[in-house]
Amino acid sequence: MASKRDKERDVRQLIKDYMQTFASPEGLKVLASLSRFCGENRTCFARGDPYQTTYNEGARAVILHIRRMITEDLSQPRETHTVSE
Repeated sequence: MASKRDKERDVRQLIKDYMQTFASPEGLKVLASLSRFCGENRTCFARGDPYQTTYNEGARAVILHIRRMITEDLSQPRETHTVSE
C-alpha cells in the first residue's frame, strides 16, 4: 500500500505529465480537437433523449478533467486526482 506522501508525489507527477503533454504545439492542437469533440463549450442536453444527454455529459467531463489537470496549482494538488496503481 502506497503511503500518503507517495500518492501525493504520484499525483504531482501526473499533473506535470498532463501539463507537458498539452503544452506543446501538437498538444494544443489535440486539446482544441478534444474540446470540439467533447462539447466543452456547448450544452449537453439532448431534448427527449436522457441517454444522449448522459453520454454527452460524460464526453464533456473528459475535457473538463484535462483542463483542470493542466491548470492545477502544483503547490496544492487536490485529493480527487487519482493515479492508477
